Amino acid sequence: MKKSRDAYRTISEVEELLNTPAHVLRYWESKFPQIAPVKRAGNRRYYRPSDIDLIAGIKKLLHDEGFTIRGAQKILHEKGVPHVTSLIASPLETENKAARSGAEVAKLEHTLQKADESRSEKRSKKHTLTTLSAFGEVLHISSRTVANLDPERRKSLISLHERLCEIRDHLSAELSGASS
Repeated sequence: MKKSRDAYRTISEVEELLNTPAHVLRYWESKFPQIAPVKRAGNRRYYRPSDIDLIAGIKKLLHDEGFTIRGAQKILHEKGVPHVTSLIASPLETENKAARSGAEVAKLEHTLQKADESRSEKRSKKHTLTTLSAFGEVLHISSRTVANLDPERRKSLISLHERLCEIRDHLSAELSGASS
């Protein structure tokens, strides 16, 4: 079950969401006082959405833009937390988009299955045209979706996309051959 965007997250959830080890998150807490997760019994950390967005911005400064810890601290001090959090799209929003993208991938897989059935059963010309129309819709979905997926799902989607193109081309050839 997905948590709402406003829910607090544990360190292991943040670790997975940001693809950053827990020990690095704890280290950054010691270097950036602006990162202040709520601590409960047993020193368990619970990160607010604002903490997660800030950590994502700090990660961008350190890993993508090549700043040192001291350089990132200076940016935070001079430009403030809002500037750093605005450097990257909220990982929580990206997580929600990825969940929606999963539904689009399921639709893509369903269309692929229907296309295979259409091809193997050699259905009517009208059904073939309907299937080709569905390909146009699915190919549009896949191009919007691919950017929001993790690398493994992206590879799977690209493979499905290639398969759909093969089937579309085969159906188009059959259709043009049948009308000749």
